[in-house]
Amino acid sequence: MACNMNSLKKNLNSDEIVGIGLFILSIVLMLIMLTLGLNQALWNDETFTFQLVTMSFKSMLSATAGDVHPPLYYMILMAVFKLFHLDPISNIILSKLISTIPLMLLICFSFAILRKELGWLVGGVFAFCVVTMPKLMFYGVQIRMYSWVMLFVTLSFYYCYRITKESTKKNWIIFIIFSLLAAYTHYYGTISTGMIYLMLLFYLVLKNRSLIKNWILSAIFTLLVFIPWFIYAFHQTKYLTSEQWHIPPNEEMFKSIGALFSPVNIMYNYDLTNLGLLLLMSVILLIVFYCLFKIINDKNYSFSFIGLGGIFVLISTMIFAYLFSILVSPMLMARYSFPMVGCLWLSVSVLLSQLYSKKVIFIPMLTVILLLGMTNCVSFVNYEHDVNQGDLEFRHYLNQISMDDMVLVLSTQFDADFFGFYLNKNNIVVGYDKFLLYYDAKNLSKKGKIWVFDNWGKNTDGTKDFNSSLIKKGFKLDDVVEIDETYGNYPHNIYLIDPIE
Repeated sequence: MACNMNSLKKNLNSDEIVGIGLFILSIVLMLIMLTLGLNQALWNDETFTFQLVTMSFKSMLSATAGDVHPPLYYMILMAVFKLFHLDPISNIILSKLISTIPLMLLICFSFAILRKELGWLVGGVFAFCVVTMPKLMFYGVQIRMYSWVMLFVTLSFYYCYRITKESTKKNWIIFIIFSLLAAYTHYYGTISTGMIYLMLLFYLVLKNRSLIKNWILSAIFTLLVFIPWFIYAFHQTKYLTSEQWHIPPNEEMFKSIGALFSPVNIMYNYDLTNLGLLLLMSVILLIVFYCLFKIINDKNYSFSFIGLGGIFVLISTMIFAYLFSILVSPMLMARYSFPMVGCLWLSVSVLLSQLYSKKVIFIPMLTVILLLGMTNCVSFVNYEHDVNQGDLEFRHYLNQISMDDMVLVLSTQFDADFFGFYLNKNNIVVGYDKFLLYYDAKNLSKKGKIWVFDNWGKNTDGTKDFNSSLIKKGFKLDDVVEIDETYGNYPHNIYLIDPIE
């Protein structure tokens, strides 16, 4: 056995050993993600997913068209649960497991395809990045479409690159299929595949104009297949008129940068002064500038397509979304940058591998990526422990609420919809003003208990004002529990409304 190991080491180059080590590490970290991330904790959008997949197929299509995402992800979930005759709501962990499949497939892609074509180092760096880079673990276990659209966009980009190397019918067909899958999973997938098509056209104009006919035919076919959904969704969507989507584009663009590069333990509050963010962005910029110089000197345009194309896909998509948000209607949200991150890290992996011979540059850059990747993993572990504990505590008190009880939510309708996933919606009241208007002292003394889910916090002005109003009626808020969980939608405090003795 020792002889075989020594022989194996002799047959492997040092860059291959590094790539294999990173690949093995990515599998270990994926197992950690599965172990800790597959729990019962949910947030608002995940309960909305369950609301859709428990509808009839026709109703789901109509509801999705009125929302801001295409239907493919919901169709995937529905297909799995119908195939095995399972109730989605009773299988939260399975639903999360389905969201991890794309990350597993990308790891397989790095081993089966990237390793063979671009080498172990590219495959290993990509596998590590696709698991550990900021927020990929978070969104990899969410019951949403982000991991799936990232898979489809990444493979669309890769097979577009394959066309630049070898324009076979197989490569064109696979490219078209993944482009359509991306477009039908998320509208940012639609935009990013459009950018990939434009990038391919630009390449063909420069290098191989004889293939422009193929490009035109594939673009027309893709449009024809997607346009029926676009027309249907356009007539049903509330997106262009919905006030809830009027998010400041400048603020969201900065949050997107933080979401992509900053290893923080908070899902949405991204700090642009974060040291990790600055280090990682600096590494990427240095890699890009060095390889741009190399590409210009070597005139290796096919390499530039995969080496820089993923970065172009991300930047061009976000610029389009930013301009659309300013000129038409706000559509920019930080988490919507994730469909393109697979392309980003594929390009970074390819570019970084070109620097391997320059150890003075390569080693510090890989060290930064490793440190930030491991920091992201620790961040994910802490986050999942926190939300899982909050979920267990919340469910413990949910089990004490009877059908005759009422729940008052001190928050918005958005949070009330989340609680409606667990409770009888008819027994939920949103806002204490509405509650006090309809419930006098006589009603407050009724048989069932009145629970209060406080998402504001015990010491906020709203909660204090409500308690003061109750005291005037001869009642008060009695503390039941304070849930120490700051990231999900669970109430910070739960009370019972009881008479003052």
